[in-house]
Amino acid sequence: MCIRDSHEVKLRARAQNLFRTFDKANWPELNRVALTLYDANPDGYIHNLVMAWNLIAKLRDGLSDNPEADRQRALAFASRAIQIDADRGNAYLTDAFIRLDDGDYETALINAKRGFSLSINDMEDLGIASIAFLRLAEYDLAVEAFDRIYNVFPEPDPIWRHHAGVANFLAGDLAKARPELQFSATKRYLNPFWQQEAIILLAYMSDLEGKADETARLMASFNELELPYRPVLRIVQNTDRETFDAFQTAVQALKDKHPPKG
Repeated sequence: MCIRDSHEVKLRARAQNLFRTFDKANWPELNRVALTLYDANPDGYIHNLVMAWNLIAKLRDGLSDNPEADRQRALAFASRAIQIDADRGNAYLTDAFIRLDDGDYETALINAKRGFSLSINDMEDLGIASIAFLRLAEYDLAVEAFDRIYNVFPEPDPIWRHHAGVANFLAGDLAKARPELQFSATKRYLNPFWQQEAIILLAYMSDLEGKADETARLMASFNELELPYRPVLRIVQNTDRETFDAFQTAVQALKDKHPPKG
């Protein structure tokens, strides 16, 4: 039922790394790797989950010609993984992610909580749970999940650090949010739009604290990125619209006060 050999372990790691590039140009290779792994053992737990995340990436990257059909296929792979082993958390968390994108927040929350309760010390599972809770605007649960990661892994995978900063920011703990956002603000290679979001959140915090020079420095860094602006806190755009809209107003005020030079 599980991964059988080193070749399959490498395929899973390759699929995971391709998913994390957030680059739609890499989806054909991700699809090939996922299918190769699945064909090795269609009754394998991880094999079905990798197929589900392969389809999540396809939907995320806007490559699906039939999003509803691909969403149902992804749910079917997650459901099959649950049938194979109902006592592991990541299949429930995968199901929750798919339902989030479909707007089924009630079921997504139920499965995210169940998956979280079954996740012990797996950084990947805890990270997925934390982001699911963050997307559901369950900020206290998101912070709890991130705290569990840090309790087990003092230096977690960088991919989780940005979202830990966002979760703590939205939960109102700016002291915990700041070092994680500072980390993300210097790591363009992770995702340039995470870097953009981290810088603007840090600028907002500095402005809130009356640190004019630091705010100006951060806004200068923001302007120097020369990226198309993507609204920050999009992760809660559909589940906490009030916070999202209020923050867009605050960010626009910062942008108006600190326009690009020249």
